[in-house]
Amino acid sequence: MNMNNIAEGQYTSFIYGLIKDQNYADAIKILNNQLELNPRSRAALSLLGYCNYLSFNYTTAAEMYEQLIKYFPEVVEYRIYLAQSLYKAENYEEALKVCQNIDKPELSHQLTILQFAIKYQLNNLADAYKLLGNTQEDRQDTLICQGCTLYKEGKYQEAKQKFEEAKKLGESPDIEYNIGVCCYKLDMFSAACVCFQNILEHAAKTHPEIIVPSRVEGIRGGSSLANSPALYESCIIEAYNLKAAIDYKLNNMQEAKEALNEMPPRDEEELDTVTLHNLALVNIEKDPDDSFKKLNFLLKVKV
Repeated sequence: MNMNNIAEGQYTSFIYGLIKDQNYADAIKILNNQLELNPRSRAALSLLGYCNYLSFNYTTAAEMYEQLIKYFPEVVEYRIYLAQSLYKAENYEEALKVCQNIDKPELSHQLTILQFAIKYQLNNLADAYKLLGNTQEDRQDTLICQGCTLYKEGKYQEAKQKFEEAKKLGESPDIEYNIGVCCYKLDMFSAACVCFQNILEHAAKTHPEIIVPSRVEGIRGGSSLANSPALYESCIIEAYNLKAAIDYKLNNMQEAKEALNEMPPRDEEELDTVTLHNLALVNIEKDPDDSFKKLNFLLKVKV
């Protein structure tokens, strides 16, 4: 990017324009240049934390918030953002330590939900349950947390009911996906497919650029969308994996392959572990060498 093309005094509006367009990579480049000129710039550090977080660069985002806490310790919100970044980076123990140093009544509910998420990932369901006792029962995020806990305990019908209660307070692709997974676990495959279609319809309205027309089997053409915020917000990758899992369980192998092939295009190194696993399963007869290569990679990742 040629910085000379940006008029004097227009840097701020230009950067916010990039962020609005979700062009975080270019925004990060400009902000890093600004940070070199002024390492203690609150605006640059804050925006870098935000952009890196939304670009899934959680470790870098955490570094930005650590600097902000160092220079501006009175701003408690930066501690929440640091804890969230550490949580997303799967650095759960450090995230908990940061949470323990946050004391602001206005942030109590947000802090409780974050601590719940950390305990949940650590499989400490007993402590997670205790945290939910301090939240309002009728809040959507509380209902989602309750549903997630019930799901992990194998209580799929009860979990589904909690997610359906949450949906009444506001629809979203992630809640729809949670309901769909519960239906899948309960062998309610038609209902799970309805959830799949609902997610696709929502994505077509909110992120039409990620909807890809059906492609010829085995041809995953088109420019990679990488793991963009749009893919994350839409839950479309999760939805296609759910559809593939349903078809695989019903022994509809061709339909399972088509579901995976209709995903928005990504390069192989950008594929998530669930997609890699499903691709290996549906293609094992056609290309066993490639399937075993994928499965072996996944085993190494989990070790």
